Amino acid sequence: MRRRTSSTVLSAFSRTLQDIPEDEQTFIKATELGDLGTIRFALEASDEQKAGRLINCIDVKDRTILEIATENEHLEIVEFIIDHWGRMLSYESLNECVMLAISKGYIRILSNLLKHPVYQRNRGTLNRLGTITNYYQRINHSKFDQDVTPLMLAAHCNEVDIIRIFLERGETIKQPHVPSCQCNYCKNRRKFDPLKHSKSAIHTYRALGSPAYISLTSNDPILTAFLLSEELSQLARTEKEFKKEYRELSQQCKKYTSDLLDMCQNSKEVALILNQEATSMEEGLNELRPISRRWATRPTGHLSSFPGWRQLAFPVKIFIPLILYITCPVWAFIYWIAPTSRIGRVVSTPLVKFTTQTVAYFCFLAALFLQSVFADSDQALLIDCDVPIQDNEELAACDRIFCPEYNKSCYGGCNYSHNTSGCRYDLRQTGINFVDIFILILLAEREVWRSFDPIFVSEALFAFANVLSFSRLSYILPINEFLGPLQISLGRMIGDIVRFGAVFFVVFLAFFCSFLNLYWSLGEESNFGTFFATLLTLFWSLFGMADQTDPNIKDEFKSRGNDYGFTSGVGTVMFAIYHIVMSLVMLNMLIAMMSNSFQEIENEEDVEWKFARAKLWMSYFEKGATIPIPFNMVPSPKSFWRIYRWIAQPIEKHFCRRAELHTRKPNFHLKEKRNEALDIVTNNDITRVERRSHQNMMKAIVRRYLFQLQRSKENDEVNEGELDEIKNDISSLRFNY
Repeated sequence: MRRRTSSTVLSAFSRTLQDIPEDEQTFIKATELGDLGTIRFALEASDEQKAGRLINCIDVKDRTILEIATENEHLEIVEFIIDHWGRMLSYESLNECVMLAISKGYIRILSNLLKHPVYQRNRGTLNRLGTITNYYQRINHSKFDQDVTPLMLAAHCNEVDIIRIFLERGETIKQPHVPSCQCNYCKNRRKFDPLKHSKSAIHTYRALGSPAYISLTSNDPILTAFLLSEELSQLARTEKEFKKEYRELSQQCKKYTSDLLDMCQNSKEVALILNQEATSMEEGLNELRPISRRWATRPTGHLSSFPGWRQLAFPVKIFIPLILYITCPVWAFIYWIAPTSRIGRVVSTPLVKFTTQTVAYFCFLAALFLQSVFADSDQALLIDCDVPIQDNEELAACDRIFCPEYNKSCYGGCNYSHNTSGCRYDLRQTGINFVDIFILILLAEREVWRSFDPIFVSEALFAFANVLSFSRLSYILPINEFLGPLQISLGRMIGDIVRFGAVFFVVFLAFFCSFLNLYWSLGEESNFGTFFATLLTLFWSLFGMADQTDPNIKDEFKSRGNDYGFTSGVGTVMFAIYHIVMSLVMLNMLIAMMSNSFQEIENEEDVEWKFARAKLWMSYFEKGATIPIPFNMVPSPKSFWRIYRWIAQPIEKHFCRRAELHTRKPNFHLKEKRNEALDIVTNNDITRVERRSHQNMMKAIVRRYLFQLQRSKENDEVNEGELDEIKNDISSLRFNY
């Protein structure tokens, strides 16, 4: 790393040029120019005391001789001072030079500094005590933070070779404690300086999140980066003062995972990486299902999704799903009796599952539409003990929609089907439909129609369920490049409305209470006299459906001897203020928030759309819900097998536990034991081979990434300070020869 150093002398420095003796000025000038001969002659011609003064003298920038030589990259001077006069150097000066060499990327100078016995001795002490000796110092004369170790600084700068040097020395970066930790270590640090304690955690996480550090220390960099990104996101929600810093670090980890995925060179590498990462997350990291947008939207992860499908013509893409659904009884029966056959494997592919279930859902919506349009109005006036045919169809549809979610729960666990918004939406829709049918069944013995009669409640729930059923089409919109971003924008705007509702509710409640207290004595004869009248008047006035005479008092009250002029005037003024605040200010603020969300989605349209499409695809990669409606109503042999295993597993565990308690006598034949052992060894061998292949592939990808990282750093620094270094090298050669 190369950086240009400013030569401007600031007034904050403690020394001026007049305060420095002439011999020290000459010595400092020779060090800056790289004049090794002058430095050697001055030190050898001086006694021990004067040599020590020259070695430890400082310039107007509070830099020691060793710091000046390190900053100007004079390797010969650094080697000479360390080899011959290193006994006179303090650890503070040596550590400052180490940090300076790391920040500038001077590897050869750093290697010479780390070989010094003084640094080795004090470094061992700090390794035992951590950074406790530096943390509790009130005054810091260093240019670097007290809690930052050399390894952490190297990680901050992404210096791969320097990080490798410190790792070979056995140094590590300790994981910081959680912010709510109440151990004595954290209590003492917070009591000493809360700000320094918080910044120390940020420095540590910045080092742990370094792409170079993760690449060199983790066996699974992608999984490590995902875990760290999730932890940083949680810290951003709890540590509000440093929310921006933690979010930036979280985004850095996500970008690192996407960059690693870009290092894959073929589809086999992509499949190996993605499959292994999915397995690792399913084993104990289900909370990481909302993965990085950039990682999920890399081109390398999408090119091999459905080969050949994109090249088909649009009419063919419409014709194939229809043919699949028409022939659904045939292949559904084949899948029912032979799920592992060739046709069964084709049917269980994500593309076939998506197309058939989408067509089936469109058929379900068509049935709802026809039932609503051709409903018999005469039948609605009668009460029959039998549930109408269309309601039987609705019950069947609810069962068919509920079956896929039940299957996903069996495969993915009890919490899986509640983790995605689509599944939660399906469960709400299905629940409302079930309640509707249940009420229809209970109304058979009711003979009197009331306001809250079950059939009225059932019709209301059915109407609401129809809205949810048709609204569910928005979950398949991300499959289209043009409709997907619109659906994402709509979802983001709903979040804006919810956040806006908090402020809106406070302002609305203030005016609501004011109008109700002002007109309460007028009762139902005023538009603001009752609770519901005030609520409806204020609400509809937001949409311009209220009259400007609403605050006026009717003539019936004025004829009683009181014209209520003051009350009417105050009400009119408050109503005008309400319109200005709510209609002009608040609603326009909501429009601005929604416009901002739409602009954010538009700026990242490609990333947001691909991420939404990836989430939609991933929902069809899960096991279960293979056969579409209505054929999924028939239980398959796999369902009976799962029920059997669910009942048999606890019983088997119980009897095995009892058998172990009774005797240790072998109850199995030798052949059965040998077969079990061979099965275990075979499974372990397969798992070991897969993990070895994944590790080898990950090592190759990490090597490519580190090479790309170092090459990009060299390209960025090729012009930075190179002219000054050439001048210094020429000066050194002139003085040496």
